[in-house]
Amino acid sequence: MKAKYVSIFFALAFASVSCKVNDIGLYSDENPRIEFAGLVTYTFSDDEYLNAHILGGEEYSEVKFTARLIGYFLEAPRTFAVTSEPIASAFNPVFRFDNPYTFPAEQSEYAAAFRVRCPEREDVSTRETTNTGQAYIVYDNSSAYQQFGEGRVENLACRVDVVLQIYPTDWNSAFWGSYSTSKYLLMMETFEAVHGDIQQTAGNKTRIREAYNAYKSANGPLYGDDVASETEISFPD
Repeated sequence: MKAKYVSIFFALAFASVSCKVNDIGLYSDENPRIEFAGLVTYTFSDDEYLNAHILGGEEYSEVKFTARLIGYFLEAPRTFAVTSEPIASAFNPVFRFDNPYTFPAEQSEYAAAFRVRCPEREDVSTRETTNTGQAYIVYDNSSAYQQFGEGRVENLACRVDVVLQIYPTDWNSAFWGSYSTSKYLLMMETFEAVHGDIQQTAGNKTRIREAYNAYKSANGPLYGDDVASETEISFPD
């Protein structure tokens, strides 16, 4: 009876060791393999929108995705390349990549930087409705820089979610009236500043009224957001 239990013990122990060896060296006899770890989200602010689309400054913000190695650590660095694929979503985000990337030796993960372009005004979110642009980052296996095999199927793409949310948490409704994205965009274009940097003076209130009247004469009225989408914007006396 004891011999039977001893045999079972050694069989289980052998199976356990075999599984561990296979897990660690799953791709040890092939080229190293690579996959993505997690998704990426980035929300652009009113400051970034102002700089990108009104002041003519930098349009792209730096973000990072995580590349993950499968198998043993690399003995020497290897390069890889990525590209993007669209997803049906509110809008199509625009990326710039710094191909080729170099995955360092003796690391299991690598945070790789890329750039995301600030969305346009028509892609802006409201306080109640979030417009999310989505796209996948995938490994570019056609690139000469791609020195890795493919990882697990479920991790071969990294989804990137991009949002433009310009609503300032310190919005002064008593001075400027009810908030709406169209009103705030007009204010940023008129004053070339974000809400916190626009002085709340009688002169500036007169200036924005005049700017709105000129805009309205040329383009028609602006309206509120969501449930107020049929209500024309206004500025208090």
